[in-house]
Parts: sequence; C-alpha cells; structure tokens
Amino acid sequence: MSTKKKSVKPHCPVTGCRAKQPHTDDPLIKALVLRHTGPDKLLRWVQASLSQIRESILDDYKQNRHFGWITRFRQIEELYFRTLYITFLIPDDEIPHWLSGDPPNSLSAIYKEVNEKILKGRGKLTDVQTDTALGQFTPMNFLHSGGHANYKAMQHAATFELAKVVPDIEPYLKHVGTYIDRIDHMRKLFEAGRDKTRVQQAIINMHRPLEYWQLKAKAAPRSGLSEE
Repeated sequence: MSTKKKSVKPHCPVTGCRAKQPHTDDPLIKALVLRHTGPDKLLRWVQASLSQIRESILDDYKQNRHFGWITRFRQIEELYFRTLYITFLIPDDEIPHWLSGDPPNSLSAIYKEVNEKILKGRGKLTDVQTDTALGQFTPMNFLHSGGHANYKAMQHAATFELAKVVPDIEPYLKHVGTYIDRIDHMRKLFEAGRDKTRVQQAIINMHRPLEYWQLKAKAAPRSGLSEE
C-alpha cells in the first residue's frame, strides 16, 4: 500500500500565499471581487479615496503636522499602482488574493511589474535622488519609512521642524491630481464600453512623456491615427 500523500490543491494560485481557505470565503473580499467585475465601480472608489488622502495630506501640511503627511505618501502611490496592477496585469483567478491584501503583497514587486509593462521603465520610485534635508535616498524607501511610521520617518519630520525648511508639497499634490485624472479617464472608458485591452493601452499612452508624442507627430504628421 502506497504511503505517498496526495497533493492538496492550494486555496490560492499566488505563489507563497498561505491562505487556509478561499479568499472569497470572507464576505468582504467576496463583495470586493463582485465590485471588481465592473471595473468602473472599483475605479470610482479609488478615485474618491485618492482625493480624500490628498485632502488629508494638505490639511496635515497646513497644520504643521509633518509626521502626519509624511505617513500618507505611500498610501497614494500604493493605491494607484495596486489599481493598475490588479486591473491590467494579473490573471482573473489571482484577483481575490490581491484584493484581499493577504501576503505576499509587496508594493516593490507590484511597482516593478507596473513600471515595466505600463510605465515602460520610466518610473522614478527606485531611482536614487539627493535632497538637502533628506540626503541620498530612493522615493520607494521614503515611502516605506513613512508608510510604516518608523523612526526614520520621525527623523524626517524632526529635520523639517528643526531646520524650519519644510518642502513645498504643491508639486506633489499636482502629481496626485494627475493620478486622479488618469483613474477618472480609465473609469469613463470602461463606462463607455471599452474592453480591458483598449483601456490598458490608453493608460500606457497617458504615461508617455510629451517628447514621445512630439516625435510621433513629426514621424507621421498626416497619418490620421489617434490613440485614446
């Protein structure tokens, strides 16, 4: 008689997930999956959530709650990049996992995929930068320290307060506004009946730099082609 154990089919197809039951056994996740089947509905939530976080950052900034607004930056970037990842880059059977937030759910891994396939390598979150107050850093590490509310983030806030030189966050707020506009455009395309492939191409185009379109216009000034 063979003593070999039969392989047990995992509850989740995502490598490394240790779920002991299907994610959709959780009523909250089941409801999220149903909402995701109509992408425009989920995107409406994302759009509203990004707007609320932006307003929270601005309020903390105006009230000199520097540690407060530093801790919110990762929430903006994470919600935006996770939305692109879940909407365009994963197979349908993985959707419950990524909506659940269960590990593995690394923002760094998600960003790497989105940067490669949607931003076409133009993302800056992992590029080394230098700042007078922050020294040498990568935006991703800055997001992690703030998102985890760790002591490094506290030191950032203390540096701003001691030096009395607080960064101007207006450019970042405009950056968040661009995210919100892109989500809004995606939502409207889905509402108009566009399929996922066309919406994905539209969002890829929205991330292309102005120089790309200038060169394209010079190369084919009379082509009559248009891209959403």
